[in-house]
Amino acid sequence: MLDHYLARRVSQLIGSEAKTQKYEPSQTSNEPQALDDFDAVPAWVLLGEPGSGKTTAMRMQASKTQGLHLRIADFINGELEESWRNQILFLDGLDEVRASSAGEILSRVQARLKQLKCTHYRLACRIADWRGESDKEGLSGVLGLAPVELQLAAFTKDEKLQLLKQLGVADPPDFMNQAQAAGISELLDNPQTIELLVKAVSHGKAWPETRQAVYELACLKMAEEANKQHRDAKRHQATSTPEEIVNAAGYVMAVLLLSDQVGVALDSAQVTTQYFLAPELPIPLMNNAGSAISRQAIDQSLDSKLFIPNEIRTEQLVPAHRSIAEYLAARWLGKQLAQTNLALSRLQSVLLAADGGVVSGLRGLYAWLTVCSETAQPSLLQADVLAVIVYGDVSRMRVTTKRKILSLLEQIFKQNPRGYWQLLRGNAPRFSGLIDEGLISELEQVLKANSEEGNRTLRIVILWALQHSKPILALNNVLHQLIASNDEFDTDAKKHALAAWLAISTVDDPQKLQLLRDIATGVITDPDDGLLGSLLYALYPNSIDVAEVLEFLHEPKNASHHGNYDFFWKFRFLKTIEKENAILVMQHLQKLVPKDGFATGSYLELFPKLLNQVLPLALTQSAYKVTDAELYDWLHVGARQDMRWQRSKESQEAIAVWMNAHPDRYKGLLSEWIKRSETLEQWNHQKRWLLRDVLAGVDEPLGLDVWYLQQTEHLADDEL
Repeated sequence: MLDHYLARRVSQLIGSEAKTQKYEPSQTSNEPQALDDFDAVPAWVLLGEPGSGKTTAMRMQASKTQGLHLRIADFINGELEESWRNQILFLDGLDEVRASSAGEILSRVQARLKQLKCTHYRLACRIADWRGESDKEGLSGVLGLAPVELQLAAFTKDEKLQLLKQLGVADPPDFMNQAQAAGISELLDNPQTIELLVKAVSHGKAWPETRQAVYELACLKMAEEANKQHRDAKRHQATSTPEEIVNAAGYVMAVLLLSDQVGVALDSAQVTTQYFLAPELPIPLMNNAGSAISRQAIDQSLDSKLFIPNEIRTEQLVPAHRSIAEYLAARWLGKQLAQTNLALSRLQSVLLAADGGVVSGLRGLYAWLTVCSETAQPSLLQADVLAVIVYGDVSRMRVTTKRKILSLLEQIFKQNPRGYWQLLRGNAPRFSGLIDEGLISELEQVLKANSEEGNRTLRIVILWALQHSKPILALNNVLHQLIASNDEFDTDAKKHALAAWLAISTVDDPQKLQLLRDIATGVITDPDDGLLGSLLYALYPNSIDVAEVLEFLHEPKNASHHGNYDFFWKFRFLKTIEKENAILVMQHLQKLVPKDGFATGSYLELFPKLLNQVLPLALTQSAYKVTDAELYDWLHVGARQDMRWQRSKESQEAIAVWMNAHPDRYKGLLSEWIKRSETLEQWNHQKRWLLRDVLAGVDEPLGLDVWYLQQTEHLADDEL
């Protein structure tokens, strides 16, 4: 995957600041920044969902910093190696070793780091398996400070296109459109499922419709891809089918996961407590001869792309990815349950802890097993329904099962309404599998429920899901009612309801314009302009033009809130402004400024961004002859009461170029200054702004000193 790597961005979790004099992070909020920005941090932990790119990011950062990437299982088991000293250690897969001795893992990691006198280390863990403050406290003894928590940021659209190009997709935009049409665009949010999807549809194969189908097709494809030397050596030997190879791989991976092993050794010299010898793996006995596994299929699975060499010992093999191992192991175990080759009670005794919850390191396996095995579903589902949704794929489950899941979620959120936000926010698209035509009544009930906190949590989760699911037109009315609701406790729900409603409405739906007007006029409450911003994004420029959209430009209601409304004007709107409509925009901006000519409140933050682009464009519109008075007013728009204006360097240079090309405008502006200065105080106030900001970099015209003297004849004030 290193060949297909994009420099990753991360969000530093609030409250996770580095407490050290050696390093002060540039941001202590959840605004994404480059992972490279944290190179100087002594210790950090990288959190992300399965397949989000944690291991790839760790390997790349280790390569960039000349550090050492190790699996935690290799780090804490076996002999300590001297080559690990004086290294930045990148320790990967904390979640993978938590299946057993969970309480001891961090103490063993800490002991080893202290033994090595490590000064810099990094950890990686699935976000659902990171225990926050307790884990940070467990590691604080290494360097006297806790690791900084970093969460991988979601891919932007441009990053998705770039990765698809790196993966050999000829037309990345068309690939994304086809994924959208197939209803699986959420798979493009995850680098691993992007790569699996590319494999699944290679050579013109039909597009899969679910996440499970992507894993299935991609794994079958990987089963066909052996290392070239192995293909050449075995060219004339009997070959197992891809299905037989995938089945054998599932068996090997089930053994690894259930026995808390890391991989297999190809040579007896490479056997450790975490790697068993491949030839010694027993062939399982089957009640059904048709499901038997051959030694040949096992060997060919180990030769395939489903397994990769361990980075530090090439004669040791590990699964290509943890989530692939979980899916294939569950796939194989599900078949054994269906064919009565395995008792469910025996499997439950390994998967479930004494309290009935799922063993931490086996949550992915548990989730996929609950998906793959209808035999196990009734018994396993309620142990950790959130894991089933996040790690598995509920889209193909029966309606009765989805109804049960909704009921379980309702119970969970009523008991702990806020306890799952971090997990939920990062996995919103995964809940789309719950949306089903057979659940319209239940979904309406969730959307109409009162605003108790538990109900609000479930409502927002369903609204997230609706934004990523196939449209259900029957929910149009209830979504519209939720948007129009003036319930002060459900502002977030209204925003998500609007996003869900826009996803199912037609492009030319007249209700959109009516909704826009109702929000703008206050018929529908919108305390931070979030609804208005979302609708402007949806309607402009296809449904409303520049003149119409300017009617909705007003002082932002909340200067500290940077949401859709703010982003619309600063980014979407500005991208569409051309010379021919720049005059119209400038004239409108001028009207918005109060009579004293000074920008105040939220305008102070919004105006500079607009003016820096629009004003130079308006000046270069030769078809319009701007008067000196109008020019003076335009230049005054956006100025604060101290006459300072946040003009960008590019904007100032563009204005100076235009002014130098029109030297008569220099004296014209000075004339306006004199006309508008009735007192010495006004004179000096305007002078500082005009000479310091507006005319900076503009060449003075010839004879200016004589011109100044001529103007004194018109001044009534003796001081002036």
